[in-house]
Amino acid sequence: MYPVGFIIMLNDSLKLSYLSTSSIYLFVQSLVTFLILADFTSKAKAVSASLLIILLSLVIETIGVQTGFPFGSYEYTKVLSPIFPGGVPLAIAFAWMTLSVNSFIILKYFLKNKYFVIFLSGLLIAFIDVMLEPFASFINNYWIWAGSTIPFQNYLSWFVIGTAFSFILDIIIGKYIPSVKISFPIIVLASSIFQFLLINILNNYYFNSVIGISGILLIFLTIFYLRKNEK
Repeated sequence: MYPVGFIIMLNDSLKLSYLSTSSIYLFVQSLVTFLILADFTSKAKAVSASLLIILLSLVIETIGVQTGFPFGSYEYTKVLSPIFPGGVPLAIAFAWMTLSVNSFIILKYFLKNKYFVIFLSGLLIAFIDVMLEPFASFINNYWIWAGSTIPFQNYLSWFVIGTAFSFILDIIIGKYIPSVKISFPIIVLASSIFQFLLINILNNYYFNSVIGISGILLIFLTIFYLRKNEK
């Protein structure tokens, strides 16, 4: 799906038609993530963790849309559907689940210290959002920021919420991730990051691209340093 979607997004005449399938794509991505999660833990734990993150993200996003807290003032367009009465598309909850679970799995595989895992998972989620924002808001119009400005509190909120979701995952799932499982979460996140990076650069959103990819690389350098010292 990634190569096809990427090629279509480069063609303005096809882009609008493709955007209408974004909700389906995000659902499929979350389904794959759930299957990954269920493969190394019990199905009951996988269902509990996934549903809890989906429900919490819907509540947080609804509060955000209605009050401007904690992310800032924004609203969702009708590109993603279905949309709940509070103004939040269901696909956004799927996106939160996909990002949170895969980030946690990757960090859990590389590091033993759960506090590093939780903190760095939240940080990874925040830096991915730095790259996601121009891609989703300014290029694809999934949501609209008041004054067309992304407030810093949005990134801080993503870090706090991402860290909280990682903490929840550690409580419900927390266990060693076998090496045979790690390739799929890496592919899911790396594909998204690659797509955000290229589309942003092609649309001249250089600042978010540089900050986002630099932060992600710094996180993985930190991971490898900590992993080396844990042995």
